[in-house]
Amino acid sequence: EIQASAPRHRHLRWLCVGVLAWTLWTVRNRLVIQRSPLRRVTDAIFKMCGFLQLWRPLSRIQDRNAINTLISDLRAMAFRVAPPLPPPPPEPD
Repeated sequence: EIQASAPRHRHLRWLCVGVLAWTLWTVRNRLVIQRSPLRRVTDAIFKMCGFLQLWRPLSRIQDRNAINTLISDLRAMAFRVAPPLPPPPPEPD
């Protein structure tokens, strides 16, 4: 699919592949080395958004809007699939 995409957007597709791979690598390292699993699956999606935010200033000016849109879409998807947060603990007396 990456090769079939328009040449002007191909680098953005490769950016997504790279960010996804880096996210999976960091999640894997946290699990294996620190023995600390993610609390929710959506944490990986938010981590991916964080990597995209770090990459955005380094990207071409004309690509920044597309990256912003991608970040917004990923966040919206994560909020849709995230389980509801538990209620806060009761106030101590």
